[in-house]
Amino acid sequence: METTRRDFLKIGGAALASATVLGGFTQTSSASNLGPLRIDPAERYWAAIRDEYKTNRMHFNTGTTGSLPLFAQENLAEYNRNRALDPVSGLSAYPSLNVRRASIATWLGANTDEVYISNNTSDGMNAILLGIEWKAGDEIIMHQWEHGGGLGPAALVRDKYGVVLKMVEVAWPLTTKEAVVAAYEKGRTAKTKAMMLSGIAYKNGALLPHKELCTWARANGIISIIDGAHYTGHLDVNLHDIGCDFCAMSGHKWLSGVAGTGVCYIRNSWKVSDAGWGLPKYWPYRPQGWGTSYGAQAVFGTIDANRVRPPVGTYSPAASMQSVGDTNQPAFMTTADCADFCYAIGSAKYFARITFLSSYMKAAVIKKFGAAALLSADNPDFNTGLTMYNPFNDKVTVAKINLLNAALTARNIYSRTIDNRIKLGVPPYTSTGTDTQYAIRVSTHWQFCYPVQIEDYLTIVAEEVAKIGL
Repeated sequence: METTRRDFLKIGGAALASATVLGGFTQTSSASNLGPLRIDPAERYWAAIRDEYKTNRMHFNTGTTGSLPLFAQENLAEYNRNRALDPVSGLSAYPSLNVRRASIATWLGANTDEVYISNNTSDGMNAILLGIEWKAGDEIIMHQWEHGGGLGPAALVRDKYGVVLKMVEVAWPLTTKEAVVAAYEKGRTAKTKAMMLSGIAYKNGALLPHKELCTWARANGIISIIDGAHYTGHLDVNLHDIGCDFCAMSGHKWLSGVAGTGVCYIRNSWKVSDAGWGLPKYWPYRPQGWGTSYGAQAVFGTIDANRVRPPVGTYSPAASMQSVGDTNQPAFMTTADCADFCYAIGSAKYFARITFLSSYMKAAVIKKFGAAALLSADNPDFNTGLTMYNPFNDKVTVAKINLLNAALTARNIYSRTIDNRIKLGVPPYTSTGTDTQYAIRVSTHWQFCYPVQIEDYLTIVAEEVAKIGL
């Protein structure tokens, strides 16, 4: 049955109707003018959405994991129950994963044959990096704030195939998009085959200029691979417009889907008329059925001759990657429901909300603790929902910031201590001394956060800082 999906769509419809009455979300107060916003009509829209998220903590760490909304909890339980009652066809009454892939692809500005539901961002990065055809001496270029989910498989292809990993130093704080691209150009050589890019750097919360970097990569014949762990449910994403070749994304972070889910994008010559920009040679990481025709296997243990790789534009890499035996369909389906919820709200709307809250948080930190406490500049070219701050005088040792985070956790506030790593350091790129600054990372999410909560949060922080001492 589809009762819960219909009920879920009513939730989205009610929110959209509310937006019509209230004119949608408007930034009624500048982030630099921190007057009280306890009575603000624009907040009613987001209050209706927050009612779907019942967490017993003040949730400021969607950058690590979200919290499954009520409608999704009910859907997940129903999917699992029906599958248990009828393992053969218990899920047949619901839209298939292929239908859900189509909806997700539309939401993300891609084609259905380019998108599949993965296990998480790291799973997608493994699928991408281990599927590309490498040879000794090929270079992968990347910035200094990459995540281990991409660095791990990159190191594996380095050790297995002789690929060279090349780190460029992007100056911090970021100044212009052109300066970031120039840093990559400085590191490019004739052997640079791929660019790996954490589009939102988890260590400093900055949105790197992904579209400009992908344009640069394509102009130089370089494969572009984006770690988009913080993309879904956060940015206003259009993958075709960004122009990347590959992108791995999370289902459980800002999307607030089920743990162990994600979305992976494999560009499949989406612009057929664009000669010379075909899908890079890619071997599916999940080769179930590759080179086989099950009905024609006359002798046990034999397979047919390998299939010829289909012409670019006719192959569906996403479909081949989605098919990998029995999967956790209820989890995948529920995360797709969360994507539908985001789609109904509109990614431009929630990204505007996120960045408004982020700017509000940054201004509030400065007002409460001074400009030196803020480690993430308020720059509209690079702003995301991640803010780094450290109210203590000593920012290069971790003891006090850990005490603060422990105190916040004890007061039911969910945030995270993080090694901010402002600079690159010196070869071999080990961060020492002032190259490392520790911070509390705060996620100002449209599902959980609102201005008065930011004020309340920083009041609690100030109380705990007073106990610890600056």
